[in-house]
Amino acid sequence: MSIMQGCKTCAWENLHNTQVDDSRSQEQWAQIVGVGSSSINRHLKHVNKRPATDSPDGSYKWVFSETEFDGNSQAYDRELSTNDVEDFLLTKGLNPDEWDYTFRFSEWEQRTKNGEVHLLHAFKVSGRRKAVAVTAANLDYITEYMRSWELPKADPATTQDHSFVLIPTDFQIGKVDWNGGTQETVDQVMGSFARAGWFAVQNKPKEIVLIDAGDIVENIYSTSSQLGTNDLGLPHQVAAAFELMLAGIKLLAPLSPSLKYVCVPSNHGSHRLGPKSPAGAVHEDWGIMLAKIMRTAVKLSPDLAHVEIIIPDDYHDSLSFDTAETTIGVVHGHQTGSPDKIGDWWKGQSHGNMPTARARILVTGHWHSLRVQQSGDARYIIVGAASDRGSSWFTNNRGERSDSGIVGFTTRRNDWADLQIF
Repeated sequence: MSIMQGCKTCAWENLHNTQVDDSRSQEQWAQIVGVGSSSINRHLKHVNKRPATDSPDGSYKWVFSETEFDGNSQAYDRELSTNDVEDFLLTKGLNPDEWDYTFRFSEWEQRTKNGEVHLLHAFKVSGRRKAVAVTAANLDYITEYMRSWELPKADPATTQDHSFVLIPTDFQIGKVDWNGGTQETVDQVMGSFARAGWFAVQNKPKEIVLIDAGDIVENIYSTSSQLGTNDLGLPHQVAAAFELMLAGIKLLAPLSPSLKYVCVPSNHGSHRLGPKSPAGAVHEDWGIMLAKIMRTAVKLSPDLAHVEIIIPDDYHDSLSFDTAETTIGVVHGHQTGSPDKIGDWWKGQSHGNMPTARARILVTGHWHSLRVQQSGDARYIIVGAASDRGSSWFTNNRGERSDSGIVGFTTRRNDWADLQIF
């Protein structure tokens, strides 16, 4: 890793063996590195000017990133062909079938000092990684899975006075990582819903709450690599996410006299015109859009008449609601640069009399790992685990890996119990 003299961010990268990239906002990186956001901006500008590097044998110059490359061959005294270009890519460990590349040949005369004339040849090649073929999610598979569920309906006469809260967060539908892609995420989530269903049968809550704490889709404009790594395009991500969450509601709704579905905006859910380019206010969000469609869907089904859909008020990205005499606040969590800072964010919201001010339990997603911490006057913050296919970027940098699943707990009178990952 090269270091630009005088750049504190370069020095931090070298010290921590971590690269400042587009996985976080510039403001978040500034908090982590301990510099101003303008310093992060200057750093990104100079590191993105990638210098060409000579190959070990001097036969070509090479500039490469995960999504594009440029290469120049040395001068040859023989005529070149497309085979030479393909061999060039293979020597770099690249499969030509995975790249859209263009090339051009050049030819010129070179005179030696003694007057001899040599005809020389070379080529220049440039490429961009092909987008992964987009296919529709196997939504019929979700329906088949639901047919295997045989759970008894709730008997209102036997329900207890607590609520059962589930946090199905960070599905990131469409994402592919070392634990698979969309199909594997569907497997994970459907299994979690089924296990949570049996818990509800045994514990008989008077209300079930599903909290989508954000990032229900992977999106295509959160990071520059998504167009090359996703297994679903954005429209199919949205369709699969809707079917998956609706399946959870259909499973759990009969198991309690009341069900709330709660949703907040998030970073991966944000509707964008391009990377880091939001298309509007915070409610321009795919998760919020799905919640609004869900509101219409449950109205069309008599079996779901007891389902309530809750989203934040306009221009707000957080909310609070009541269940079993407990006030729960919800925010995605990307508002802070670290899970350790969520408590400080909450304190600020309380001073500003914002939506989560009156909450006694704050639920967040975003950080992918189950975490429980106390805040203020015996309030609690619960960070939900993720159901995505893992984060190789995070694990490669930190050496840590989180359990996948859906966090659930019971609550009554501003207290919680039975916390587990389903």
